[in-house]
Amino acid sequence: ADTGNGERLAVGDAKWKDIWTASGDPELARQDAYQLTAYMTAGKANAGFLLAPLVGGGTFLKVFRYMMVGSGAPVAVVGVHVPTLLRRDGSGEQLRRDLCGAIAKTLAEAHA
Repeated sequence: ADTGNGERLAVGDAKWKDIWTASGDPELARQDAYQLTAYMTAGKANAGFLLAPLVGGGTFLKVFRYMMVGSGAPVAVVGVHVPTLLRRDGSGEQLRRDLCGAIAKTLAEAHA
């Protein structure tokens, strides 16, 4: 969304590969981090998101927050269990709410 002054509220990128280490932390390839940084810079974005699927069971949403060096823009690396996200039952509905909440929190950090 455009903020009205040529800046974008946020830029997001999705990866459809497993970016998670055995300990559950994100491990971005250098080119993935550069790509998101380039998108944010070109779009004059106030925040950035990188979404990646969570595989396996047990954890349905992980959020790691960082600050972009130089601009101080918040960046969230978000893991989401896609099969649950797409479910029509209560677990899918709850995960969609939680994901929206995580996105809203990062956007709020961009305007704090």
